[in-house]
Amino acid sequence: MNQPHDNANALQEQTTSLPESILIGIDWAANEHEFCAAMPDGTIIRGAFKQKRSAIDQWIAELSAIAPNAKLDVCIETSTGGLINALMECPQVRIFPVNPLALSNYRKAFAIGGGKN
Repeated sequence: MNQPHDNANALQEQTTSLPESILIGIDWAANEHEFCAAMPDGTIIRGAFKQKRSAIDQWIAELSAIAPNAKLDVCIETSTGGLINALMECPQVRIFPVNPLALSNYRKAFAIGGGKN
């Protein structure tokens, strides 16, 4: 029965061929968005960019230049708006919207005093 061994090799081939990803959390606002990005090598990058199409495109280009083949996995506390619309047009971006109520409840579990940071 070599089947379990063959399945293990197939699983290993699948996991080693997954594309790298940059994990990004965005705290959006009307005029400027703050972000925290975990790069494939573990480096953390923090910054901000304006709510202008040119600024969003530049931000995506800068992250993509650091890890050219990586997907940009964006976690954001909304599912609509100008930022989401702009991100949806970028093929390397995968959006993971978070329900604001779920995030609020999660935050309460770790910040009993009610802080949002």
